[in-house]
Amino acid sequence: YIVRIRHTDPTKPIRAVVYKLSDDKTRLDPVEHLPKGANTPQPFEAGTTRGQKALAVLQRRQPLFVPDLDKETPENWEGTGKGYRTFITTPIQEADAEPGGEISGYGFLTVDAPEANMLTENDKGELKVMAGLLAVLSALAQGTSTAQPIEAAPESPIAGRPPSPIKEQE
Repeated sequence: YIVRIRHTDPTKPIRAVVYKLSDDKTRLDPVEHLPKGANTPQPFEAGTTRGQKALAVLQRRQPLFVPDLDKETPENWEGTGKGYRTFITTPIQEADAEPGGEISGYGFLTVDAPEANMLTENDKGELKVMAGLLAVLSALAQGTSTAQPIEAAPESPIAGRPPSPIKEQE
């Protein structure tokens, strides 16, 4: 949504898609996309060139940004290119995931636009933040979060106080 808010020309809609990694780590399925009238995203499947390249994004653990598909066709990506000339894909993964390891994470967030150079390095940074938030939310929803409470520094005014209870909603 951050990218959509910054690029508000309704005649040039930017599409955002969240893909979820299957449990067996062989597919990335679109679980949500905006705007709803945009091209329907297709899954990425292992065993196809397109799917292998998409799954490799999760192994590299780095965003992939192509400002102009007419000038640069990345060898490490094979999307359809249907309806877009620029895109950013960023993994939705734990911050401590090691690059080059096995395929892991929750999936990836992709944003694409119909005109070259509509997306920028700033958008890439914002998508990394959004993907990080999605990773935290996914971990919490799946009960796999390893987050630990942060203890206040000894000189902090709240140091030594017991944690405040969280009231459950009924």
